[in-house]
Amino acid sequence: MKVTVEFADSLADLMADVAVAADGEPITLELPDGAVLGDAMNALGIDEARALMVIANGRVVVKSARPTHQLEDGDEIQFLPPLKGG
Repeated sequence: MKVTVEFADSLADLMADVAVAADGEPITLELPDGAVLGDAMNALGIDEARALMVIANGRVVVKSARPTHQLEDGDEIQFLPPLKGG
C-alpha cells in the first residue's frame, strides 16, 4: 500500500534526514498491507514516543493510538510540531 507523508516546514531541523529527502514536498511511502501508523513512523526513522502531532486523514492520532492505528492505501499522514499553550 502507498501513503502520502508531509512534514511541517518547522520540523526540518528536527528531522533533517527525512525532511531533506522530502525537500518540502509530500513523499510517498510504500508499506505492507495491514501496516499501522507506528510502522510508517518506524520506516521514516521517527520514534513513536517523540512529541509530534500526527494527523492521519485530517484527524489527530493520539500518541497511545499510534502503534495500532490502521492505515489504508491512499491515506495521508502529516507530522507537525506539538501545540503549546501558555
